[in-house]
Amino acid sequence: MLQPKISIIIPCYNVENYIARCLDTCVGQTLFDIEIVCVDDGSKDRTGQILDWYAERDCRVRVIHKVNAGVSAARNTGIENSTGKWIMFVDSDDYLDTSACEKVWKESMTNTSDIIVHGGYIVPDYPKPESWKYWAVLTRKTVYPKFSFNVLEERGATPFLWLQAYRRELLERTGVRFCDSITFGEDLIFQFENLPFANGVSFIDDRLYYYRWYREGSLMKEATADLDARTSRHISNIGVIASFWKERGLLDRYGKEFLGWAVGFVIPDLEKLELKDVPSLARQLDAVLEENDLKRFSSGLHGAAGRHYRKMLKLKD
Repeated sequence: MLQPKISIIIPCYNVENYIARCLDTCVGQTLFDIEIVCVDDGSKDRTGQILDWYAERDCRVRVIHKVNAGVSAARNTGIENSTGKWIMFVDSDDYLDTSACEKVWKESMTNTSDIIVHGGYIVPDYPKPESWKYWAVLTRKTVYPKFSFNVLEERGATPFLWLQAYRRELLERTGVRFCDSITFGEDLIFQFENLPFANGVSFIDDRLYYYRWYREGSLMKEATADLDARTSRHISNIGVIASFWKERGLLDRYGKEFLGWAVGFVIPDLEKLELKDVPSLARQLDAVLEENDLKRFSSGLHGAAGRHYRKMLKLKD
C-alpha cells in the first residue's frame, strides 16, 4: 500500500458511548487516502469490541490493544505505529468535520509548513463552558514562515492539540513525544517542544473539529476538580517546558517572552480562583523560574507581564 496522506491517531479509554460517532466521522472523510490508528488503552467497557468491529469493515482502521498507561503513552503508541505523511490527533469522545483531512491536505500542498492549525466548535452548550474556550478554537488565516514567540500567542497554537496537524518529518527531526507520566497539560508541553522547530506554521480559518468539553468520567473533569492541584500541575508543566527550552538554547533568545507568558498563565488564576493556598503556589512558580534562570529577564517585563511578575513576588511572601 502507498503511504497514507494522513494518520488520525485516537487514544481510547472507556468511551463506548462516544467512539462510534468519532469513528463514523473519520471513516467518512472526503479524503480517502488516510489511516485511522486507534489505541485501546486498556478499556474495561465495550470500547475495544467497537474498535475491532470498525477495523473488520474498513481496512484503513487499525486497532492496537494495550495495557492502560494513560493518554500520553497511548498517543506515543499511535505515533510509532502510524505511517502517514501527516499526523492528526482526535480525542475519542470528539469528532471531525468530514472535510477535515481534505482541507488539511490541500493546505499542505499550498506551502511547506510543518504544522497546520484549524478551528473548531465547542460542544455541548450546557453546562456552559468557560468563555475563553469559545475564543481559543477560532482561528484566522495566516502563515508564520519561521518561528517567533508570536506563533505561540496565535489562537489555536495552544492549548488544544486536536486543532493541529503535524508533518511526520517534524516529529522525526525533533524526536519529541508526549511525556508518559503527565496526563494533564501534556498537549501544551508537546506544542511548546515542537513549534519552535517547525519550518513554518499555517493557520486556516476552517472550523473542522468538534470538541466535547464536558462529559461524566472524563480525565479533564477529574483533573479540574481540585483547583489547587490543577494550578500546581500547570506550574510543574511550565517547569518541564522551561527545562527543555533551556537545554536547547531557546531561553537565551526568547527568555523575556517566555517569562511573560509563564506569569501571565498562572498569576490571573492565583488572583481570581478560589484557591486554598495561594502563597504556596506562588512560591512554586517562583522556584521554577529561579531553577531555569528566567528571573534575570524580569527587568525587561512591562505592562501586564510586569504586573503579573510583581504580583507573584508579593503573593509568595
